[in-house]
Amino acid sequence: MKEEQMGNGGIVVQDCLHLLNNLLRDNPINTKSFRENGLIPRFSPILDLEQSDVFMLTEDKTEIILLALEAVSLLVTGNNPQEIYSSQTTLLRHSVLDKVLKLSLGGVNTPSIRSKALWTLGQMIRGHNDSCARFRDSQFSSVTQKKPQHSVLRLL
Repeated sequence: MKEEQMGNGGIVVQDCLHLLNNLLRDNPINTKSFRENGLIPRFSPILDLEQSDVFMLTEDKTEIILLALEAVSLLVTGNNPQEIYSSQTTLLRHSVLDKVLKLSLGGVNTPSIRSKALWTLGQMIRGHNDSCARFRDSQFSSVTQKKPQHSVLRLL
């Protein structure tokens, strides 16, 4: 995926993400392996946006971000609360939570990405005090209003 420019890649990156999601879905061993082998920091740049992406995303980039958000969701779901907590901690430590916050509450003008990012955000902060605190303390500016607002106010 790195050779294909991560989030700016095309069908190759999409296929890799489909494969990753299939490996993570309902498979706690693969989820734990993905987290413990340090793959989250290598994966997180796929959620980065350029300034021009805020207003208009290509169809490929939209699909890539949606698939990446699904992968993040898969990391923080399951039946083992300890594994979920570990994944939440790792995602927080490697700034994935910040990227999901930006996708959900920043100025992204793509409804499918915002709604998936909000859903993923809820899963990432559920039951994790440090992530809840990061969410609580985050501030975002809108396109029309330059004064930063707290994340809770942006939701309203």
